[in-house]
Amino acid sequence: EVEGTAAHLEVEALEPELRRRIIAKRDRYERGVRRLVAGGVREGEFASCDPKLVTRAMLGLGPG
Repeated sequence: EVEGTAAHLEVEALEPELRRRIIAKRDRYERGVRRLVAGGVREGEFASCDPKLVTRAMLGLGPG
């Protein structure tokens, strides 16, 4: 298992099959965080925002 930000760094250096698995796990995690942010906005717990942008900022991925 890859912990922390290692899942976001230097994935291109990995063998293709491992890279595919790591990226899939990273993307699932990001979608989960995005759902939490969107739910918080819907429930009024968070200020109105773009959940995708906020999630990427929180995870240090940048806006792309």
